[in-house]
Formats: sequence, C-alpha cells, structure tokens
Amino acid sequence: MMYDGRNNCKGTTMKIACLGGGGLYFVRPVADFALCEEMHGSTIVLYDIDRDRAELIAKMGRRFSRTAGAGLRFRVAETLRQAVDGCDFVLTSIGGAGASGAAGYYDSPVHLGDKLICARHGIQQVVGDTAGPAAMMAAFRSIPIHLEICRAVSKYSPEAVLLNHANPMAVLCRAMIKYGDVQSVIGICHGSSTGSCTLRVSWTCLV
Repeated sequence: MMYDGRNNCKGTTMKIACLGGGGLYFVRPVADFALCEEMHGSTIVLYDIDRDRAELIAKMGRRFSRTAGAGLRFRVAETLRQAVDGCDFVLTSIGGAGASGAAGYYDSPVHLGDKLICARHGIQQVVGDTAGPAAMMAAFRSIPIHLEICRAVSKYSPEAVLLNHANPMAVLCRAMIKYGDVQSVIGICHGSSTGSCTLRVSWTCLV
C-alpha cells in the first residue's frame, strides 16, 4: 500500500480476505470495493466452507468490477491459510446461518434453535444475536472459530487489520483482543449507523 504525505491511500494494491465470503452479507462489501477508487486494482480473496457459494460471490464481484472499471482481482481460496496469507485486511462475517442455506442469520435454523431453547426455559428473546443466553450460545460456537482465524492471521499476515461483522460482535471482538495475537481488531455493525439515524429522525419528529 502507498500513501501520500497526508496519509491518504494512493495507488492502492491491497489484498483483502473475506471470510464467510459465500454469505449474502458480502454482496454489499463487494459492490463497495468496486465503487471505491482507492481500492481499484486490489485483490479480494473469498473463503467459505461452502465453496460454490463463494464462487458465486466472486463471479458477481468480477461483474461489478468490470462495470465500474475497478480492475479488482477476485479469487476463491481453498484453505484459511491461502485466504489470509499476506493480507492487509481480513473481513469476517461467519457463524450465523452457517451452511444452512438460509437467506440470513435471523431466519436460520441455528438462530431459531437458540431462541427456542431459551423459550423452553422461560426466557423469551425476540432477537438473540447480541445479548442474553441465545447470544451466549452463539458465542460459545463462534469464539473457537474466530481464535483459529486469529492464529492464522498472526502467523501469515501479522500486520493485517481484522474487521469483524459477526455477532455477538462485542463478545467476539473482546475474545479476539484478549486471547488472539492479532495486531488490530475492529468490530463493525450496521445496526450502529442505522440505529443512530433512526433515533435522529425520531427525535426530529418529536421536537
């Protein structure tokens, strides 16, 4: 990566690993990659336990790149090591719907199962992705996977920034910061930006 004197990206040729890259979440980031001029010419590596779905996202990304004239190079990795080796950034969105084929986490049998187990024990959760016992169960499943990712990043791309979009986001990030030997871990959540926007609009209507 190259920077000008004001720390702005210039002539960027980054490598970005997208873990869980076959998930529908990556439709939006892949489109953003093509639209962001600073990222043109970069390499995007997708890795997913469902390789066929990752191939579909890569095919879509190549189409976006051609349309935008972005010159992005999309690859599908066969192993976690191949995906993260030499990366500048690692973007994770895993542990939700898994390989269930569900359109998203909230409709997945995994998430619904977590809520049903809670309900049987008298704890009703409308959403169980972030807090409460349902999120705790999700964390127990996902933390070992994320620590495995940390070990791979630490070994094969020690200077990479790890961006996590998976829930329970705060719990996973805390575990990776505390127990994973990774230089930088950042949690990102679309709920933060959309939630603040909703609150702002609501407040404007009230006053």
